[in-house]
Amino acid sequence: MMQHEFEKRIGLKISAEEYAEIEPLYMNDPKNRDKDAFCRHWLKEGGLQWLFDRRQGLVNLKNSTIADLEKDVERLERWSTDMRKELSEKNRQIIALENSLKKVRELVA
Repeated sequence: MMQHEFEKRIGLKISAEEYAEIEPLYMNDPKNRDKDAFCRHWLKEGGLQWLFDRRQGLVNLKNSTIADLEKDVERLERWSTDMRKELSEKNRQIIALENSLKKVRELVA
């Protein structure tokens, strides 16, 4: 059975990855059901719950990844702010040294 045939029979679109997990169940069905019977059985025996749980797991994983990335962004923003402050301080020190050097040159000249 092709993915689009399965989708038509259950009335839902599924991903290729989801179908890749379902197809072996059909191919190795111990009762050797036809396509329609297999799909009815899959629905009756918790197929939709499996699909929901699988998708919820992916959503949870993506949410966790987003939270981790948001923490990374906050850390990088703090680091960037610290580096700007440090750069500003170094620039002030350079200007002060250049001014001192200029005065020394004027005294020597």
